Amino acid sequence: MAIKQETHDIWGTSLFWGTIRLRKRTGLYHPYPTHEIDPPYRWAVSQIFRLPFTTFGISIGRWHTATRSEEEAILAGLAGRVVEDTEEQEKVKQRAREIVAMNSNSLDEEWLVTDILGLNENALVTTTKK
Repeated sequence: MAIKQETHDIWGTSLFWGTIRLRKRTGLYHPYPTHEIDPPYRWAVSQIFRLPFTTFGISIGRWHTATRSEEEAILAGLAGRVVEDTEEQEKVKQRAREIVAMNSNSLDEEWLVTDILGLNENALVTTTKK
C-alpha cells in the first residue's frame, strides 16, 4: 500500500502525524500498522486518509511502547505490510540486512539472524538495468 512514510511526533504527547505516499487507486481510509525499526521500537495503528484524486495521504496515530529487541521490531515491521513491488521489497530487505549487520557481533551471528528472518534469499543477486 505505502510507498513512503514519514512521521512527526507531536511535542509532549505519544501522538504523531505524518505524510505518506500511497499507490494509485487505493481506498480513501486505511487503519494500518506502523512499526519503528530504530530505537525506541514503538508501534501504532495509524489512521491513514488519502486525499481524493491524489496519491498523497495523511496519517495520525498514537505510539505504543514495546519491550522488544531490534530483530523483533524488524520482523514486526516486515510482517506489517504486503510489499508487492519486487524492487521495493528488495530495498526493505536490504535495509533490514544492514541493521542486522550493524548490530551483530560476528559474521556467523549476522548470517544466523538474517537466515532466521528469511532475509538471505537472493541476498547476493544483483541486477543491472540498462
